[in-house]
Amino acid sequence: MIRTTLQPLPQPYRAVLIEEDQSKILKLLDECWNEIKESIELPGFVKGQVPRSIAEKKLGEVNLYKPVIDLLVKEGLIQIPERFCSIENVAVTWQTEKTPLVLTVYGYLSPKIIKCDYKSLVSNYRRLMVSDEEINTNLLRVAYGEAEEIEIDPTVIKNYDINKLQVIIDFLMDDVEKQQIIASQKDFRVNLLKKDFGFEEALLEHKKDDIFQVNCSLPENFFNKELAGRKVSYQIKIVKIFTLKMPEINDDLARKVGYEDLATMRAFILTDLETEKRKANGMLFRDHLMSLLVAQTETTPIPDALLKKETEIMLIGAVRNANRMQKTNMTVEEFLAAAKITQEDWDNSHWTLARKKLIGNLALEYLAEQEKIIPTEEECRKLLKEILPENTDIVEEKIDSIGLKQFALLKRAQDFLVNLYEKPITE
Repeated sequence: MIRTTLQPLPQPYRAVLIEEDQSKILKLLDECWNEIKESIELPGFVKGQVPRSIAEKKLGEVNLYKPVIDLLVKEGLIQIPERFCSIENVAVTWQTEKTPLVLTVYGYLSPKIIKCDYKSLVSNYRRLMVSDEEINTNLLRVAYGEAEEIEIDPTVIKNYDINKLQVIIDFLMDDVEKQQIIASQKDFRVNLLKKDFGFEEALLEHKKDDIFQVNCSLPENFFNKELAGRKVSYQIKIVKIFTLKMPEINDDLARKVGYEDLATMRAFILTDLETEKRKANGMLFRDHLMSLLVAQTETTPIPDALLKKETEIMLIGAVRNANRMQKTNMTVEEFLAAAKITQEDWDNSHWTLARKKLIGNLALEYLAEQEKIIPTEEECRKLLKEILPENTDIVEEKIDSIGLKQFALLKRAQDFLVNLYEKPITE
């Protein structure tokens, strides 16, 4: 049996694996050679007929017998209580008649909790409440939807207060159609107070039914950065110039949109806003507690390899979300190209978040261990049902998967943390 010792050096750690059973080693090497010899190619030899001694010399025993080394490393590392989350290098001293086979594994240990004061968090989170301003804003939106359009007399736009005007135009032609900036859109509503496209100021000199050419430059803050500042030409027709006559916010408006009276409409708006705020509060309070938990948690060093793996997981999740929302099937490479960033850019911008997530998960695992939280099979089944698409059969193997049980454990631990503290302060 292989013997293993872990040497307490600064990371990367070193594990020394010693196998003295020469017959075992020879058997493993012979089995490995018989599996790979048919695929070996070297100049001057027929494929599959390279002598073993030549292959060992030319390719190197470490490369040639890597499956054996990997197997022995796996067998040896199981013996130690610590776990390597990444292996940087394996040095091999081959067995002879007088010396055993020695594998020296250099790698990083999985991080562990040193301290986690999950019972002494101090929360100052203030719960979001529905304000009168928010209710009034929603009432104004209702009134805006019922506003009456009053057309302006046919005179030039600059003679009126543009703060109160609405202008609708048609694009009869543009020279940037291939880029689909506006591409001959009809009934295009223009905000005269902004300069999103560069032609807005030219409209002020015209009136309804005017057809005219506008030569301008796209603004530097144009939404398509590649076209910002480009000189363009449009042919425009002013279709309509009007102002809005807003209705009074009263019982008549409420009845017009289907409510009994204004008080009833306000009550419905309040209920909808409170529902949204309750959902937001729940998520924000959990995030708030997790930030406090991370701040109160101390761990052994977190290897870069583990952080890199976490940023890759986050990237895959972002691509899946983008594909689901946009109904596309982008690859990771296509997603990065569309965002105009590299893999390194993504890793750098998500490094800190990945670190917080890993520390948070370690803290929740520690909490679960201390509180003896063990997810039930029914909880795993429920979570799996939430994850899978509707009408998907639940396969028992999926319920038993380590990833699902880990997810259920973290959820249970976070629920415990939320219930441990009083409700957030109300403003």
